[in-house]
Amino acid sequence: MKVEVLTAASELGPRGWDELLGSADFGLSQTWLGVLEGVVAVRSGVSAPGVGTAAVAGVSAPGVGVAEDSGGSSTRSGTAVRPFYLIAHDGHSRTVAGLAAHLMTRDAPAWDFYRLDRVFRRLAAMPDRDERGFVGVRGTEPLVLMPHLLLGGRQTAHGRMLLAPWLSGDARRQAVRAVLGRVEELGTQIGARALAFMFVDEDDPLRDELTDRGYLSFLHASAGIMDIDFDSFNGYLSRFSAHRRQRIRKELRSFGEAGLVFSHHPLGEVVEQITPLGMALESRYGAEGDTVAAFQASLRVVSDAVGDRTVVLTAEQGGQIRGYVIAMRWRDALILRSAGFDYDFKGRLPLYYGVVFYHAVEYALACGLRRIYYGIESAAAKASRGCRIVDQYGMVYGLDAEARTALSQVLHGKIAAAQPR
Repeated sequence: MKVEVLTAASELGPRGWDELLGSADFGLSQTWLGVLEGVVAVRSGVSAPGVGTAAVAGVSAPGVGVAEDSGGSSTRSGTAVRPFYLIAHDGHSRTVAGLAAHLMTRDAPAWDFYRLDRVFRRLAAMPDRDERGFVGVRGTEPLVLMPHLLLGGRQTAHGRMLLAPWLSGDARRQAVRAVLGRVEELGTQIGARALAFMFVDEDDPLRDELTDRGYLSFLHASAGIMDIDFDSFNGYLSRFSAHRRQRIRKELRSFGEAGLVFSHHPLGEVVEQITPLGMALESRYGAEGDTVAAFQASLRVVSDAVGDRTVVLTAEQGGQIRGYVIAMRWRDALILRSAGFDYDFKGRLPLYYGVVFYHAVEYALACGLRRIYYGIESAAAKASRGCRIVDQYGMVYGLDAEARTALSQVLHGKIAAAQPR
């Protein structure tokens, strides 16, 4: 089995990547990977807005070209996140597997859900850290693990390997093992200290394969998924107890009393209006480093590249947007990406529920969609409004003895096993 390593999303199309995609794998589509490359570029000051369009079209945009070196790695000027895409072909030249990988260095943006040094520090501070299989960070352990390869896609939820739907049994295992073996070689080749899948679904068979290869695991997050198995908003309400239905109806009345109107717009038409709301949410939850220019530039990259699939669901009052969520349509699914709110206006209004759940459900129904992906965090709130919750695991592997020792010391339940009997 042959496994190729590509260094730009624009190269994926001819290799059969899109043939691997399932009904809700927009986060790993060729288009979205190209968009992510463009977003990183503009937030790093490498290129002007519009790079996303060039990347998706396969045009070499200034400042984001890829230079091959003798080791097969890439040099991407001005950014600290280097993409790699692994594609496996069987003996009949059929595309059988695909894996996205991004090299995370200490100079990469301060992403608390992607960088091992920041992920471990964040989890160490959580009150349920023992339940998550995590005992804390001591000394320089996280730095020992940097740089590392982030595997399975750079999105917060459902990191995975793409596999041809007709693969099964030994053929499936052979494809998975070929790709994992090649990514271990790649990591060593480019100087990574560790490999990390950050968001493996609890029921994904990949977990067992990774465990067999020596990956250690921890409960990282929980994602919400709304199954649209009803055909009206009343059908949605019928999911809940009488008490919950009464509460939801009260919340719906409160929106009318506040003069709110729910609507939707193409992303490109409302970038300036939603910027202060989105930045307010980022600031509220501790995001670092975004400027107004970078925030708007990254939204324009998305709009330019996937504007036909992107919609901004809004709550408006007095001609102003008071809350929004950006959503992307992909086959039979709606994927919610980012939100923002006017907190001065919001007060005690349940605006989050109104935009992210009730409005999103009505929009999905109108479009004939069958599923809404909500991403991670706020599991209790998501469950209370009809989502099923899927636990997601971090799976990590040290590429050298020092990194493996550090991981064993950090992850709960592995310390005793490492001690002499």
